[in-house]
Amino acid sequence: MTRPIDIAMIEDNPHDVLLMQELLKDADIGYSLRVLQDGEEGIAYIEQLSSLKIAYPDLLFVDLNLPKRSGHEVLGAIKKCDLFKETQVVVLTTSDSPKDRELALSNGATSYLTKPPEMQNLLTLLTVVENAWHNIVSLSENTWFDISSDSGGGAITLPIVHKILLIEDNPSDILLMEETLKSLQGAYEIVSAQSLKEALSALANSSIDLILTDLGLPDASGTQVLKGLRNVAKNIPIVVLSGLDDEKMAVDSLSHGAQDYLVKGKIDGESIVRSIRYARTRKEAERLAHQVVIEESALLQKILERAPLSIARFDCSLAVTACNEVFQRQVSPNANLLGMSIKELLPGVPAELWDKTIKLDEPFRLEALRIEPAGTLHSPVWDIAVWSTKGRNAGTTGGIILGSDVTQRVLFESQREDFIAALAHDIRNPLIGTKRLLQAVIGGAGGKFDEQHEAILIMLNESNDNVLTLLQNLLDVYRYKSSAISLVFEAIDLIECANTAIATIAPIAASENIKISCNFEPSLAFAFGDSTAITRLLTNLLNNAIKFSKPSDVIEINAQNQDSDIVVTVTDHGLGMTAEEQQFLFKRFGQTRNTQYKVGAGTGLGLYLCKQIVDAHHGSISCKSQPDIATTFEIRLPRSQPILTAS
Repeated sequence: MTRPIDIAMIEDNPHDVLLMQELLKDADIGYSLRVLQDGEEGIAYIEQLSSLKIAYPDLLFVDLNLPKRSGHEVLGAIKKCDLFKETQVVVLTTSDSPKDRELALSNGATSYLTKPPEMQNLLTLLTVVENAWHNIVSLSENTWFDISSDSGGGAITLPIVHKILLIEDNPSDILLMEETLKSLQGAYEIVSAQSLKEALSALANSSIDLILTDLGLPDASGTQVLKGLRNVAKNIPIVVLSGLDDEKMAVDSLSHGAQDYLVKGKIDGESIVRSIRYARTRKEAERLAHQVVIEESALLQKILERAPLSIARFDCSLAVTACNEVFQRQVSPNANLLGMSIKELLPGVPAELWDKTIKLDEPFRLEALRIEPAGTLHSPVWDIAVWSTKGRNAGTTGGIILGSDVTQRVLFESQREDFIAALAHDIRNPLIGTKRLLQAVIGGAGGKFDEQHEAILIMLNESNDNVLTLLQNLLDVYRYKSSAISLVFEAIDLIECANTAIATIAPIAASENIKISCNFEPSLAFAFGDSTAITRLLTNLLNNAIKFSKPSDVIEINAQNQDSDIVVTVTDHGLGMTAEEQQFLFKRFGQTRNTQYKVGAGTGLGLYLCKQIVDAHHGSISCKSQPDIATTFEIRLPRSQPILTAS
């Protein structure tokens, strides 16, 4: 029995280890595989073999990007160890850097393959394994060939009948090849052709087992010969016969379909037999690998077709090139979507996002995207994720869109919002009545109270106001989200809006001994917006600043013209926020700030509503804050033209 091939693999990626195991299974080769998961472990293994002087592996695979110690360090350790001089050392790495390649080969690597392995790399990898295997197998065993030397002159036995097509236009080389083949004992047949045209005719009229071909023919040369043969001899192994010992030509030949490359003048009977043997092995490996790809592609296609998700692929021009049944059914069940623009099929996606995906390789996600224009009955709603795809040269080839139908989720959320809004509205009305009653009592409608009772009534009134503010924020958030608010856009005076907002929160500020400083540019432009909404925006920001200010603090509200915008800032000198806390701003119920100095109710709805108002005005809102120093909210609003001087 022939011993199994001993393989060691220094690799930390379990997927690459699994791929190697599958390749070895497909090759039907007896093997033992040792896996070392980092560079330090690999070097220790090499040093152990060297110190104990025990058998080294027949084949060693090394990744360059290893934990603890790099693959280059591992190769350096291998180079120092004499035991590994006969070992095939193959580098498997994601790096295609010429510098890495040069360094690896100079350190003793016999092959350099990049990951993820393309088809040609898989074949090359399998060939390396098989070559190492054949070096172990006794050549006298009854495998495909029986190669043995007898006492009568070293004849090599080829018991299986082969019909070989020899394509050569040089009579001397034809004679030499025929004489070489005659040294093989056994039946064989040679069919000769002196041009590509003759070779194609012979292939059409004869059953050929193997092709031996020169690359310099009267009617074709180089890879043209291989391309011509491949078109009609897809399943026949090809061995190139060349007068040039040219590594680049050999690599080109193998990449264009040849299974081996022999140099004329260096050929004997044994090398021909080995070449035939390896050529057939490689061709079979190619066939098996191709079959695996076909089966895997078919399996992947079935998975995608049966997935309960909408999946489509598009090219760089945003034309749909493939989609599954769910995508077809939900987007347009009766149309042929192939070739149609994904941008036009999903008009709710901002056009710039598609451009960023293709041009800048930036993925994006959108939630609750309506597939058809708003208002269409029964239109599905998706959460989508979009990302670009890459080709072999790492260039963008298009993209993938994955859509999840969330129509029911959005419907339930809408029903929940409707319920909360109705509840808030019903609760608000009696609270308004309570507010009026409290104000009347505090004003003396029920007679005079002592200071203690009056203070209690004032506290009750403030608490009632806080709850009313909370309910009003909740209602406004609902209205903005459901587009129930109709904004009236016109030229508005921000100074008037600010004064109204300041007057609204003045009692709260006075009770905390907090001052508000207003500094507006004298020639401040009129903003383009809805005055009621902007006043509400400034009121919320000022109220928020009061909550997080200390007694006797000063809150600053400033405004100035800047390009085509008006920039408004509201600054408090309270507790400030950390960068982590700032991530939750403008999110619904995103209340995260320290509440040590907070006055009144706080849920985060106020800032969320501010964001809704600013978005409705096509502006922006941002925050800069440092703990224990200051917090500044900046609003940018489009201004109305021409610039008018505010009174």
